Parts: sequence; C-alpha cells; structure tokens
Amino acid sequence: MRIGVITESGSYDWPHLEGAAERTVVTDHGAVSVTEGRLGDAEVVQLSRHGAGHHRLSNQVDHKANLAALLACKTEALVSFSVCGSLDPDLRPGSLVVFATLAGHALPSPDAVNGPGFVYRFDT
Repeated sequence: MRIGVITESGSYDWPHLEGAAERTVVTDHGAVSVTEGRLGDAEVVQLSRHGAGHHRLSNQVDHKANLAALLACKTEALVSFSVCGSLDPDLRPGSLVVFATLAGHALPSPDAVNGPGFVYRFDT
C-alpha cells in the first residue's frame, strides 16, 4: 500500500524511512516537496504542511497543492498528524489525542479544499 503522510513542524526527517528520497511534485496549485521511502511493507509519501524549517504560517499552507501532490504520487490512503497544545491539565505532554471533530478554520476561504473528491471536515 502507498500511504500519504502529512506532518507538522519538526517532522522533516524520518530516521526509519528506508530509501528516503526527496523530490518536488509540480501541480496545478503549486510545487510541493515530498519525501518517498518505505516503512516496513508500506510505501510512504511524506510531506510537511508548513515546509522544512516551518517556513509557512498556517494561513500560507496550500492544501490544494499538498493534496494534488499526494494524488499525483498515486497514494492510496492518507494519514495526517497535527501538533497542538491543551488547556486540560490531565493531558500530559506527549499524550495522544484523537479529535472527535476536526474542521478547517479556513472555510469558506478561496483556498479551502472543497469540491469533487475532497472533504475538509472529519467526524469520528
């Protein structure tokens, strides 16, 4: 299986990604840097939504370009990781939190990922 992985800040270099090779994928929405390699039996296409070194602010992330790049790389599944803080004292640093609802703050901006084949709201 070929899995697309979108990561956050600080996850630019995966030490266990075998045969890691970086390349630029040019899409109709812009160029995206991806790293392709293997984790166990899975082929992985990883991209950092903010770019290496976190050079893009959240409102500068081109979600359409990122998703188009993963589609161009023929990914069959997508996993996205997010890093955030919490005001809940019971959640210690490093805790795993699975969101019940995740909705993009950018909707209904012109950069929102809407349309055929795209969903930008997830309910678990």
